[in-house]
Amino acid sequence: MRFGEYLIKKGKIEESELEAALKFQNEKHITLGVLAVRENVLDNKQLSTILDNQREREAASLEKLQLNWDS
Repeated sequence: MRFGEYLIKKGKIEESELEAALKFQNEKHITLGVLAVRENVLDNKQLSTILDNQREREAASLEKLQLNWDS
């Protein structure tokens, strides 16, 4: 799940806010995580936890893909 979709799912932001944030991100070259902290949607600890969870899921998906490839 992408970061912005996660924030919507958890009720932190609305879809329209994500759209505005993505536009701002594109213009200012800033990550959504940094923007979420800057706008007080998340604190640094929450951001770190979310990003850690994303990395763990991605690593698990890559391991699964590798196992399927080796079979």
